[in-house]
Amino acid sequence: MTRDVPAWYARTVPHSRESPLSRHLFRYASWLRINVKQASVPSRPAPAIDLGALVELEPERVLFGRNRTKADVRFYRLGDRSLAVKTYAPRPAWIRHTVGRFLIRREARAYRAAADVEGLPTFYGRLGPYALATEAVPAEPLRSFRSQRLDDAVFDAAARTLESLHARGVAVVDLHHRDVLLSEDGAVYLVDLAMAWVADPSSRGWRKRVFRFLREQDHAALARMRARFTGLETVTAGAPRAARWHARGRWVKRLFDRLRGKQRNERRVVR
Repeated sequence: MTRDVPAWYARTVPHSRESPLSRHLFRYASWLRINVKQASVPSRPAPAIDLGALVELEPERVLFGRNRTKADVRFYRLGDRSLAVKTYAPRPAWIRHTVGRFLIRREARAYRAAADVEGLPTFYGRLGPYALATEAVPAEPLRSFRSQRLDDAVFDAAARTLESLHARGVAVVDLHHRDVLLSEDGAVYLVDLAMAWVADPSSRGWRKRVFRFLREQDHAALARMRARFTGLETVTAGAPRAARWHARGRWVKRLFDRLRGKQRNERRVVR
């Protein structure tokens, strides 16, 4: 079977002397050298966008990662579309090649598994091994509304998106108020699937048990957010198990803060 090989590979490894290792290196190197248009393979029919054009554009704004292990998010305007590019490219090489590769691959897989789930931004594909592109939704994270009391319907919408994800075998795992966005018209979006666990429908044994546990953690996290932003108790918010996990987590945090000598600083929702 004929295949296209890079010139450097043809010079270095003649086909007559190919070994299993050299074939593996060829596949790996070919993937690394893949161009942007080939690398962006969405799992659902996404609007035709030339992601390669982003290379020549300056981002409209940038959200810098909170630390060196977090990705930057760059926002672009491409024609009539707004794009958010999550990238580890500015990070040191050892971060890019470890954390960056792993989390970008993991998040891309989760977006593909969650194709067409309402409440997720459109996934446009990967831009090489360190970045991916999604739709930039016109919404703000819940942390921007910490001084307000939100309507229960916001969390009902988030719960529906969460249930749809679980039905596809995707557990968010690290659901946080920074990852739930609320638009001016009341639309709710979930973003950041970097830590998501994707379970195969045929999963059995420990994998299935892990997914069930992580699914419960998603419900617990949403119940805590509902309680925090609506003023309800966690139990009233619809998750008795979440209340127990929340109480244990608060106990551990108070103990840890005491050991660090950190004073407790209670935040209360303005009603």
